Amino acid sequence: MEVAKIIKSMEKEDFRVLRAIERGMRRAATVKMSNICFFSKLKMEEVLFRLNKIHKNNLIIR
Repeated sequence: MEVAKIIKSMEKEDFRVLRAIERGMRRAATVKMSNICFFSKLKMEEVLFRLNKIHKNNLIIR
């Protein structure tokens, strides 16, 4: 049930970052910040903010 609350609280930019990570992982096990910015079409500062938020919710491993 906790996962449902986390997903419900996420914003569209959070999902854009997660999708960017998935796209980057098609070719490699790790994804560079520049690739996340490119795929998500977000600025570096925004990506860092979103990654911190997503990481705190244990949805990614850094």
